[in-house]
Amino acid sequence: MTVTLALGSNLGDRHATLITARRLIRRRIGLVIYESELLETKAWGVEDQPDFLNQVITVRYNPGSAAGAMQASLKTRLLHLLDLTQGIEAALGRERKAHWGPRTCDIDIIFVDNIRFESERLSLPHPWWAERHFVRNLLSE
Repeated sequence: MTVTLALGSNLGDRHATLITARRLIRRRIGLVIYESELLETKAWGVEDQPDFLNQVITVRYNPGSAAGAMQASLKTRLLHLLDLTQGIEAALGRERKAHWGPRTCDIDIIFVDNIRFESERLSLPHPWWAERHFVRNLLSE
């Protein structure tokens, strides 16, 4: 599966956080095949907070080579991917205190292949990707 992720950080050492996020993504999710430049942006949603450092990356996600993983439902594989990204956020100190509030690390799943998917936890493509100018700008690189 080809996964497009938007990374962001607006607390702490933002640059170091994104470096570590990419390293953990390589280790836990898969090979990074594209990295955009880093871009500093104003906060979106709740604007009264520090600026973000953002990046868009593309990853080859292999949900596992075991027979059970290959037979897992699409929903199971996508929600596992979400669990992996949220685990990386937590490892980097993200606390979910306020919706769209400041955060050490934010990893949004923007696209997975050309899949359209909707569940209580995940919507694909990401519902606000087109409103986030940095995502559109970095995808067009």
